[in-house]
Amino acid sequence: MRADLHFHSKYSDGSLWPNELAEMAKNKGLEIVALTDHDTFDGVNDFLVATEKLDIIGIPAIEINFVDTVFGFNSELLAYFPKGKFENTFNFLSYYQGLRRKVAEQAIVKARCLFNTPNLNIDELIELKIGSNQLKFLHNKISLTRRDVYTYLCDKNVSHGFSNFQEFKNYFFNTPEFIELSVYPELGKCIESVKSDGGYSVIAHPAYQFNKDVKKIREGEIKYKENLIKAKQIGLWGIEMHSYDSISEASVLNEIFHEFANECELNVTFGSDFHSKNLKTWREMDCLNGEFYGFK
Repeated sequence: MRADLHFHSKYSDGSLWPNELAEMAKNKGLEIVALTDHDTFDGVNDFLVATEKLDIIGIPAIEINFVDTVFGFNSELLAYFPKGKFENTFNFLSYYQGLRRKVAEQAIVKARCLFNTPNLNIDELIELKIGSNQLKFLHNKISLTRRDVYTYLCDKNVSHGFSNFQEFKNYFFNTPEFIELSVYPELGKCIESVKSDGGYSVIAHPAYQFNKDVKKIREGEIKYKENLIKAKQIGLWGIEMHSYDSISEASVLNEIFHEFANECELNVTFGSDFHSKNLKTWREMDCLNGEFYGFK
């Protein structure tokens, strides 16, 4: 089946609502899709209602930010729940979802002082993200990200010359008050939680761990595959074939990690990591044109 199992809505850091993403998937001819917002399930129900109406298979899913001191990974975990049950994982992640809002709220306070802009406020940030007509209903449900803070400050013309988000993030958020709040769950606990719901865990965009450097990947190959096997033993199901930044880059990197998956007897999924039609990137929904054979 033609699949795209990794994209984002306005409930995290995407630019479209779940029903709009479902319509895009239908227009692309996709047969199985998953909305994978960061650390929140809040858009899942709307997405599943929309996919059912459009006669597409929609899978409840999420992308989990984690820390890892055991398995040697530095990435994110995609979790899929084809049986429709994710209560344990929802409860497990609720604390960490709250941390994202706390980071955004503290960032606004810091920006007021740092950039001498006392009128900045969290409601304006959320309104910019989701639109004023949705503010009353979704104020407490939206998952806020560091990129949302950056977008808001750019909109208010107070980002002070940072050329891109990464540059801003390194300057603004790499300080003790935010590092202390950037507490994410351990990978092993994430996998166990997903498994307890009958779900499937997949390492997202694995080449990012190596800065997409083929030489570094090959140098760390033995240790990485050892870690994959260790993670598999507690329930890791697969590795993502990702879009990365170009079709040529994706082809090279995915070939390597597909090889690793085969050697470790892990499955593969396909994900565009689509966020926005406005971004100048080849990363459109279904850009990989992946064939997926289901969760088994």
